[in-house]
Amino acid sequence: MLAGNLPPFPANNKAHAPDTMNEKIKNSCKSIFEEHRGIFDIVNANDVLGYGLWNPDDAEAYWLNPALEHTLKAAGQNKNAVIRRVAERAFEAAKLLSQEPEKESAAFAANVTDIVETRLRILGRVRFVRTKKDGKLWYLVLIRPIRTLPGIIEAAKKLSRTQHIMQEISDVARVGGWEIDLESETITWSQVTRQIHEIEEPFNPDSRNIVQFYKEGKNRDKLIRLAKEALEHGKTINEEFKIITAKGREVWVRVIAHAEMRNGSCVRLYGTIQDIDEEVRARMELEKSRKEAEAANRTKSEFLANMSHEIRTPLNSIIGFSELLLENNDANDQQLYIKTVYQSAQILLDLLNDVLDYSKIEAGKLELHPEKNDLKSLCEQVLNMFSCRLSDKDVVLRLNMDSELPAEVLVDTVRLRQVLVNLLSNAVKFTNKGTIDLSCRLNGISISEDGKQIAGISFSVSDTGIGIPDEKQESIFDAFSQADGSTTRKFGGTGLGLTISNHILAMMDSRLRLKSTPGLGSRFSFDIEVPLCETNADFSGPNSQSPAKHRWTSRQEPRVLIAEDNPANMVLTEKLIGKFVPGAEFIRAMDGRIAIEKYDECPPDIIFMDIQMPELSGLEATDIIRNQYSDAATPIIALTAGIVQGQREETAASGMNDYLSKPTRLDDMERVLKTYVGE
Repeated sequence: MLAGNLPPFPANNKAHAPDTMNEKIKNSCKSIFEEHRGIFDIVNANDVLGYGLWNPDDAEAYWLNPALEHTLKAAGQNKNAVIRRVAERAFEAAKLLSQEPEKESAAFAANVTDIVETRLRILGRVRFVRTKKDGKLWYLVLIRPIRTLPGIIEAAKKLSRTQHIMQEISDVARVGGWEIDLESETITWSQVTRQIHEIEEPFNPDSRNIVQFYKEGKNRDKLIRLAKEALEHGKTINEEFKIITAKGREVWVRVIAHAEMRNGSCVRLYGTIQDIDEEVRARMELEKSRKEAEAANRTKSEFLANMSHEIRTPLNSIIGFSELLLENNDANDQQLYIKTVYQSAQILLDLLNDVLDYSKIEAGKLELHPEKNDLKSLCEQVLNMFSCRLSDKDVVLRLNMDSELPAEVLVDTVRLRQVLVNLLSNAVKFTNKGTIDLSCRLNGISISEDGKQIAGISFSVSDTGIGIPDEKQESIFDAFSQADGSTTRKFGGTGLGLTISNHILAMMDSRLRLKSTPGLGSRFSFDIEVPLCETNADFSGPNSQSPAKHRWTSRQEPRVLIAEDNPANMVLTEKLIGKFVPGAEFIRAMDGRIAIEKYDECPPDIIFMDIQMPELSGLEATDIIRNQYSDAATPIIALTAGIVQGQREETAASGMNDYLSKPTRLDDMERVLKTYVGE
C-alpha cells in the first residue's frame, strides 16, 4: 500500500511516553478518520479493543484512544513499559509492511510477560495512514480485545506484592529456597540460601560442592543417607544439620526437602534451608543448664542421703549407749559409754556446723571477726584435737613452726581454726600409715598504706595417705563432692569441708592449693596476710563495755538467774555453772516474763538469758532490765541455738554482755565465768 524507507525504532527514546494527550496527534487522528471513512469503520469493528496513532519519526509522540488508555492503566506503574513494548513490536511490523506494498496492514505480538510477571501477549495490527492536508505519514496501531488484561495485570500485581512480602519474610526468618532439577541437571539457590552459606558471586552450586558445606562425619553421612532415600523412594527430609560456611563459620540449619516423582523416578528435589543457629545454640545451652540442674539435684539428693546416714550413725551410738548407761552400774563401762556418746555428739555438731556454714556462704552472710591470736598456740591446740584419733593408726602427727613467726597477729581465730581442722580431718581420715605434717612459716613482713605491719603467713597440711586422682583434683572443691561415691561410703563426711575452707580463705584474699599423687599422699597449702598486734591493744571479748569482775561481798557464792524455756537445757546450764562455781544459788525462769518477775523479787549477781522464749524474748527482757530498772551493772549472758546473721550484734546492742552458743562447751562457760564472776 505504501512504499519507501521507514525510519528505525528510535534507540534513544526515554523510558516512557508522556501521559498527557498530544492534542496535535489527536487532531491528526480525527482528520484521518474524517478523510478515510473506511478506516473509521475498521477501528470501530468488534475485534478492535482500542487504537493509537504514532509518529514514525518519534516513538514517544503518540496518542491512545480512551478505551485503550483505560485498559492499560491496570498495569499501574508498568503502563509506560507496556506501551513501549507495543510500540517496539508495531514499529518492527511496520518495517516489514513497508517491504510488501501489496499488504494493507501487518500483524504483531507484544509479549509483556516479563513486565507484568504473568504470561500475556498483546496482539495487534499496524497500518500506514496519511493526512491529506499535509501528507504526513502515521502509524495507526489497532489492538485486539484483551478482556482479561485488567484482571491478569491486577493478579500479577498481587502476585508481585506477595512475592515481595515472601522475600521480606524469607530475609527476616533466614529461610532460603533451593531446587535440584535432575532432568536438566541444574541446581538453583535463592539469594537467602547463598547468604546462609556466606558465598560470594560467582558461584554455581552442584552436587559435589554443596555436600562439602556439610560438616564431615556423622553430619554429612546423615545428609547423604537421607538424600538417597528421597531420590529412591520420594521420602521427605526435615532435619537439622551443621554446615561450615564459605567463611569457615559453623552454623546450624534446618533442611526441608520434597521429591517430585514421575513414573517411579525422582525428577526434582526442592525445598527450604533455614538458619536456626541461634535457636539451636539457645536450646543446647538450655539443655546444658537442665543437665547441670539435674546433676546438682542428684548431688544434693545423694548429699541428703549421705547426711541421713551420717546423722543416724552417731545418733545410734548416743541412743544405744544412753540406754546402756541407764541399765549399767559398772563405773568402767559407764566411762566408756559416756566417752562414746560425747564423741558421737561431736560428730553430729560438726555435721550441723558444716551445713549451717555452707548456708551462710550461699546467702553471703559469712563474716570474719579478727581478734588477737598466737599462731603457735592455735596450731598446737588444733593438732592436739587429733592426737586421740590416731591412737589406732600407725601415723605420726608433726607440727613444724617457723621460729620467726610474730608473737601475736589479728585474725579470725574461729575461721582459721576451722580451715586447719578441715584439712587435718581429711588428712587423718585418708591416712592409715606414715606422717601428717602441719606447717606454719613466715613469708615476710611488709608495711601497709596506713603504716601497719603486715605478716605474710604460709600454712600447709601434708599427708602420706591415699592421694587424689588428677581428674578429681578440681571437683573436690565443689560443694557436696568427694573423690567418688565410694569415698563417702567408706570414710563418711558431708563433702562440704573444702568448699567452706575455700570460701573462708577467699574472704582472706587467699585460696587452697593442692598437690597430690595417688598412693603417695596430698599437700594442701594456703597463704594469708594478717596485721601484727599493737603492743597495748585491748581485745577483751564480744562486748568491750563489759563490767568489771564481780567480787561477792554480801554472800560467799553468787546468785545466778537462768531464763531458759527448755527443761533439759536448764538443768545442763546449772550443771555447767556448778562445775566451776559449786555453791552457786540458782533461780529458774521458764520465759522472759517470769525472768523479770524473779529479777524484781531478788536481783541476781549474773543472768544467763535464752534469746528465744515465749511471752517475752531474751532481748526484750534485757531491755527492761537495762532501761526500766536502770541496771547497767548486772552481767547478762546470751544463750542461743540460733544461726541468724547479726544476732551476736543484736545481743550486744540490747545490753547483753556476752554470748554463748548452744551446745555450750565447758571451756566457753569457764571463760564467761572467769570474766564476770572471777577466779
